[in-house]
Amino acid sequence: NLLSCVYFTKADTGWAVGENGTILKYLNDINIPCNPIISTFQNIVSGCDPLTIIFNSDSSKGNITGRKWNFGDGSAPSSTNNPSKQYKTGTRDTIYKAWLLIECLGNLKDSISIDITVFAKPVASFVSDKDSVCAINDSVCFTNKSTTGPGFTYQWNYGDSKISTAFEECHTYTNDSNYTVKLIVENNSGCLNETKKIITVNAAPNPEFDIVNTFSGCVPLTVQFKNTTLPGSSPIDNWIWSWGDTASNSFLKEPGTHTYYQPNTYQVTLTATNATGCKNNTSRALFVYPTPVLTLSSSDLD
Repeated sequence: NLLSCVYFTKADTGWAVGENGTILKYLNDINIPCNPIISTFQNIVSGCDPLTIIFNSDSSKGNITGRKWNFGDGSAPSSTNNPSKQYKTGTRDTIYKAWLLIECLGNLKDSISIDITVFAKPVASFVSDKDSVCAINDSVCFTNKSTTGPGFTYQWNYGDSKISTAFEECHTYTNDSNYTVKLIVENNSGCLNETKKIITVNAAPNPEFDIVNTFSGCVPLTVQFKNTTLPGSSPIDNWIWSWGDTASNSFLKEPGTHTYYQPNTYQVTLTATNATGCKNNTSRALFVYPTPVLTLSSSDLD
C-alpha cells in the first residue's frame, strides 16, 4: 500500500493512514491532544440524597470521536455529551467517583474523574401514645424515634398552626378535627427528612348552667339551677352536678334545686361527658352567709 509508506513532517498537510488503514484528515489532526475536562451545572459536586448532577464535557479538547461516562455507582454508563445523573445513598454519606473517557482521532484516549459526595438524609420517625384524643382536656404525647447527633434540629407542626422545636413533647388541641402532625428533621449537613401522622381529635362538650334565683344568701339557702348546655357534634350521655358541700352528686340533666345549710363559699361544678368519652366542666361560686341572730336585752323590753 503506497500510502502506508508516506511520511510527513509536522508542517505537512494532506492525508495519512491511521491504525487499521483508517484515513485521517490532515496530519495536524493527529497531533491535537486528547484532553477530557469535566464540569457540572453550577459547579455542584456535593449535596443531599437524592442528588442530581448535570455533567458537562463540552470543554474537552481534541478531535473527539466518542465519550463514555462511568458514574461510579454501578449504574449503566452513558455516551452522551452532558448526561444527568441522580445519586442516592443509604444511611451514611457516600463519595462516588465519576469517570469520563474520551476517544479522539488517531486512536488517542484519555480519562479524568471527579468526586461526587452525597450526604445521607436523617431518619425522621415518631410514635404517639394515642391516635384519637379529646379536645381541650386531653393531650397526645409524641415520642421522637429519629436519628440524633450534634447540630441536628427538629421541628413539629401539629396541624393547628402550632409549631415547636422541642425534641419531643405532648400537645393539646382546642377544636375537633383530623390533624396531620409533621416532624421535620435536619442534620448537620443541612439535609432534611420528614414524616407525618394523622391524629383524630374529638369534640369536647361545653357545659353551661345558670343559677336562677340567687348567687348568695343566708342559711338555709335553697338555690335553683338550670342546665343551659347547647347540643354539640356528639350527644351528651352523662351529667354530674357537684354541689361543693358534703351532699351526694346529682346525675340528672336538670337537678332542680339544692339547699345549703352551712355558711361558706361553695363551688358548684357541672361535668358533661359525650358519646365519644370526652368530658368538660364549668363552675360557679355561691356565697352562703350565717343567719343573723337577734339579741334582746331587758332594757329593750321596757
